[in-house]
Order: sequence, then structure tokens, then C-alpha cells
Amino acid sequence: MVSATETAVVAALAQLIGLVPVAWLAWRATGGRAVEPAAWWIALGFAVSWIADEAAHHARPELVGVIYQPIQAAIIGGVFLDRREARWYATALAGLGIVGAALWGGAGVDTFTESIADLSIVGIVSGVRPLWRHDPLRMALLVAFGGSWLAWLAVASYPALPRWPSYLAYQGARLVGALLFCRAALRPAARPALAWRAA
Repeated sequence: MVSATETAVVAALAQLIGLVPVAWLAWRATGGRAVEPAAWWIALGFAVSWIADEAAHHARPELVGVIYQPIQAAIIGGVFLDRREARWYATALAGLGIVGAALWGGAGVDTFTESIADLSIVGIVSGVRPLWRHDPLRMALLVAFGGSWLAWLAVASYPALPRWPSYLAYQGARLVGALLFCRAALRPAARPALAWRAA
């Protein structure tokens, strides 16, 4: 049996995962390493989950949960699209957020919005728009969003499963993806993938 204190500690640590990429890039930038602007945008996308966790302390967590994923997906996925595509993508995700907010509290709404948001990122980086050949950055995002989505299905869709293993798998995928991003973002091989594309 997991105590309330242990649950609170794990939740606090899980919340910090969203700040790992921003903190890493900031630390490297203060050391004189050049950081691509798009890497900052992806790191900001990761940080949206931390912002959402903070907001959930002051608003209804279920409502925050169905709104933050489309915002996160718009920021991260938009990095790999040209401006016209990014506008359409952001508009579609804004619609998803509005639908999620309108339906929040209904059965499966958070799983629906999480699925659309995460799978849209997976689709963009996994071959719908293959922007690079050597792909440590792509692997980081596939783990962070594809892997965590699979684990989230276990958390949200199958309440009969033990909660802690599936919850820890979800947070573990998020953490591994964030760490892989930190490793990939500053590698020279990742820079072509992170270069902004002009419309």
C-alpha cells in the first residue's frame, strides 16, 4: 500500500519532468553552447505539462488536463511544419481543446484529447514528414509522446490494472523522452532537424 506522503512525493517529482529540457538548455546556454531556437520551443512544449500541473492546483484538474495537451502538441509539432501547415495544425488542435473543454468530465474525454494530441506529434515526427535521416531527436519525441501515450492508456482506460505500475510507466516514458531530448538537442546531427523552415 502506498502512503499519501509517498504519493505526494512521486507527484511532485513527476511534475518536475516537464522542466528538465528547459533547465538543461538554459544550463548549456549559460556555458556558452549555442542552442537552436526550435530546441527552445520543443523544451517549452515539454514545460507546458509543468505549467498545467501548477494550474491544476488552482483550477479543476480534469479541465486543465483536456486543454494542455493540444497546446503542448501545437508547440512541439509546429516546430517541424512550415508556417502554413503549422497554422492549420494549431487551428485543429485549438478546436480539439475547445471540444475537450466543452465535454470535460465526460467518460474518456481526457484519453481522447491525449490520444489526438500525442499521436499527432508521433505522426509528424515518425514519417508523415521525415525531415532528417539520423534521428535521435525523433526517437526522443517518440518515446516522450508515443511511449507515454501507450502507458496513459493503461492508466486511464483500464482501471482494473494496478495503478502504480502503469502510472510509473507513464512517468518513466516522459522522463526518458525528456532526457533523450536533452541529449539530442545539442548534438550537431540534430541541428538540421531543428532548423526553422520558411513558408
